[in-house]
Amino acid sequence: MKKLIFTMTLILSMTTLAFCQSDGSSNSATLHQKGKYQHAFIKQIHTNNTGTVTQNQGKNNTTILKQRTNGRKSSHNNADVTQRGNRNITKVQQNENQVDESAYTYANVSNVAQVGNRNISRVNQKGTRGPVISNIVQAGTGNKTITNQTNGIMQSDIYIRQKGRNNTARINQKGGISGDGTIFIQSNLLKVTQHGQNNKANATQIKGINSIMTLNQHGQNNLVSSVQDVAMGKNNSITSKQLGTSNMLNLNQHNGSGMQIDATQQGIGNVGMIIQTGGRLSE
Repeated sequence: MKKLIFTMTLILSMTTLAFCQSDGSSNSATLHQKGKYQHAFIKQIHTNNTGTVTQNQGKNNTTILKQRTNGRKSSHNNADVTQRGNRNITKVQQNENQVDESAYTYANVSNVAQVGNRNISRVNQKGTRGPVISNIVQAGTGNKTITNQTNGIMQSDIYIRQKGRNNTARINQKGGISGDGTIFIQSNLLKVTQHGQNNKANATQIKGINSIMTLNQHGQNNLVSSVQDVAMGKNNSITSKQLGTSNMLNLNQHNGSGMQIDATQQGIGNVGMIIQTGGRLSE
């Protein structure tokens, strides 16, 4: 097996960068940028790669980080992005081209941290038989994170923390189906915590067994909206806690068995709505 070890570190200011890695394993790319209107692009193909981007003291910066594994047992990629400033954008995409359907692959991990206002994070993780993990942290005003995990067979985890005002978290977890068409994703785990006011958390989990959704908000005028449609899955749960005033939660579970919802609201003028519709489990 071809094995390539390649490490690069760049420090740039007031510039545009395009950087590409391909067709190798155990690669590491590290990019540091300082200033505004920066553009970082990293593409890695194969296994056990790490891509790291840091953009400091700037605004209107963009990072695009793409990783694709080959689906072998050693598959494992890490994406780490940190941005400090305003109106920055991060896009992370991790895909797996599954070669051996019987192979258990190690985790693909994406970490994004943004400090500032009106920043956007987009993370897409698709198609893996091993765990998929996404960690998003945003601090400031008017930030948005959109996180999607789709077509996975094993565990998918998303952790999102937002602190500030007018922030939005949109999350979608959708399980895959094994080669014989009988197995959905074994576990979706989602945890969102928002501190501040006028924040929104919208979450969806589709096709899962033993899936857990935890959505907590501290502040006022916040909204939680969630749907678990587990497609004949079982033992799925939603837990939500809102502390503050004039908050709203809307929690929905469909087509499952042994579903649980545990909601708590503490404060003044809060509104809570829960809907559960069952389904039949095939023997």
